[in-house]
Amino acid sequence: MMQRVEFRLVRPEETALIREVAALDRLSVGADAWSEDTLSEECGRDGGFVLACLTENAELCGFAVFSTVLDEGCLNSIAVGEGFRRQHIGEGLISEMTEILRSRGVKMISLEVRESNAAARGLYEKSGFTCRGVRKNFYRGPKENAAIYLMEI
Repeated sequence: MMQRVEFRLVRPEETALIREVAALDRLSVGADAWSEDTLSEECGRDGGFVLACLTENAELCGFAVFSTVLDEGCLNSIAVGEGFRRQHIGEGLISEMTEILRSRGVKMISLEVRESNAAARGLYEKSGFTCRGVRKNFYRGPKENAAIYLMEI
């Protein structure tokens, strides 16, 4: 069961929160993580979003970075802190992201995920995404294919 959390969009001036998001992303994906500067730019640009999930004590438990181009959305990165996993935080982030994108006229959301990441793939499929293809050698460190997922909203 998910504890009481708040989902909210991060503003570019929230440098401490952006620093926490960047640190969690580094723990999650390593070398492919978003930098603080890039996260700040993303949440400050039209069509770019950084969604934070915070506990009642304002502790970061997860985040999603996503963007829009016309009526298409893309989930660029999502992570849940180790101590908050298996509490439906990931599902909550995807649900909140979907509602934000739907309210902006988005019709389709895409994402890429490592083929070997069974936990993430299960989350995406449970959330309504379907695997539609593969991008060969998409990831580095280690090199791996990406499964391409799409969801119509």
